Amino acid sequence: MSKVRLNKRHNATINLWQSKQPSKQIKVIDRTCGYRDVYLTWELELNQPENKIATVCYLTRLELTKMGKVRVEETSVEKVMYRSGYLEGQEVPLLPYLPPVPKKRVDRSCYPREKANLKTVKTAKDKQLSLPLSDTEQKLLEISLNSGDPTIYSREDLLSGREAWYSLEQKRTISLPAPILTLLKEFNCSLEECEMVALYFGVTSPQATLAFVEQIPYFRSSLHFPRFKEPVKVELPELRKQIELGNRLGKAEHVKEILE
Repeated sequence: MSKVRLNKRHNATINLWQSKQPSKQIKVIDRTCGYRDVYLTWELELNQPENKIATVCYLTRLELTKMGKVRVEETSVEKVMYRSGYLEGQEVPLLPYLPPVPKKRVDRSCYPREKANLKTVKTAKDKQLSLPLSDTEQKLLEISLNSGDPTIYSREDLLSGREAWYSLEQKRTISLPAPILTLLKEFNCSLEECEMVALYFGVTSPQATLAFVEQIPYFRSSLHFPRFKEPVKVELPELRKQIELGNRLGKAEHVKEILE
C-alpha cells in the first residue's frame, strides 16, 4: 500500500503548527479529494506534589482541506506517566493537577455549503414616493377625490392595483392596471379603442400604457389614427322609426311627445 503524501500547503500548515507546539507526526489518512487527516503526538511535563513529575501524552488530529486549511483540530489524552523528580523553574501545586484537554475546534467556513440550504434575508429598503405631477396623474387624483376619497395619494399609489378585463380579440382575460381602466371609462372609450390599449399593454410597461391612454383624445382628432374615433351614439330602432314617421306625417306634436 502506497504511502499517503501531503501537498505543499499541507506541509506548510503542519510546520506552522509544530513551530507552536513541538510534536511528532505519526500517521496520515487520505480522506479523498485532497483532504487529509494528520495525527501528531506531543507531551507536557508538570510538577506534582510529593516530588513527582507527571508526563501527559496527547494525540492531536488535524483535518486538513486540499488548500491546507485546518478544518478540525481535535486533541485527546493518550496516557499519563509519573516519575520521581522536580522540574526547575516550575511551581509545585499543593494538590495533583493536570491541565484540561484542549477543546475541539471546527472551522465551519471550510465545509462546502449547499445553496438550497442557504436562507438569504432581504432587508426592506425605504422607497421614495413622488407627487402626482403629470396631467394624467392629476386626472387620476381628481377622479379619486370626486369619488369621495379625501386622501392625497402619491404617484405610486395612483398607479397601483390590477383589475381583470376580457379581450374579445385575444379571447382571454387580461389583468390591466386599475388606473388604465379608470381612464378608459372616463374617456368613454369604444370597444375597438379598448382592444388597442390591451394589445399595447402586452408589449409595454404600465407607465407607457398609461401615457398611451392619455393620448386617446389626440388620436381621435387626427386623421393618422383611423381606429380611434369618437364613441358612436346608439339610438333605439323603435324610437328612430317613430321620429321618421312623425316627420313624414308632419305632426310636430307627435314628434314632441316622443322626444319628451
